[in-house]
Amino acid sequence: MSDQEIGFKEVSEVHRGEKRSKILTKLPYHFFDLAEEHLGTLREQYAETAGNPSSTDALVLHDNIKKIDKRLCQIYDLRERKITLAAINGRMGSQAPKDMTQKELAMYDEIVQILKLYRECGSEVPVEKQTTIMQPAPVKEIVPQSKEEDMADIKEEAPTCLVRVLEEVPPFVDVDQTYILKKEDVVTLPEKFARILSLKGAVKILDI
Repeated sequence: MSDQEIGFKEVSEVHRGEKRSKILTKLPYHFFDLAEEHLGTLREQYAETAGNPSSTDALVLHDNIKKIDKRLCQIYDLRERKITLAAINGRMGSQAPKDMTQKELAMYDEIVQILKLYRECGSEVPVEKQTTIMQPAPVKEIVPQSKEEDMADIKEEAPTCLVRVLEEVPPFVDVDQTYILKKEDVVTLPEKFARILSLKGAVKILDI
């Protein structure tokens, strides 16, 4: 194997590092491209053994393909979860994480923009409520709400979803609340988070 090839050993090392770290690890040069290229080569070699799939060579190739493919999927999943959590913090002004690939950076930017869009939509007070507040009461003086009360109203109006958690999700933070989701939990989440986690396959939306 040349210095530019990525095999099971290299994939396993990246997988271990990604599991142990709470932040993104620095990947070897063109890691995903080279790993997928190596996996493609193994699949071609395995196809050549189709006439004798029970041979030692065929069994070894099949086992290697299965293990590398599984490790790569786990690495993708681990990094995507970290990037999603970082994007939530990024929407609140935190810096983007280091060591992202070009595709991961594009995904991060897109998630941040989606979260900002949902926050802008969610912060609008419904017309009916505005009308009720603006109408003067016949006998009571209208007392302007404090900033904290205004924020409370906005939170109460934010759309939510009832979801079932399909797999454990790393803790993530909203404005003043930390969400900790465990597998098989049935919880209510802000719709913006529910939709993103649903797209990742981490939760199932029960109703909207």
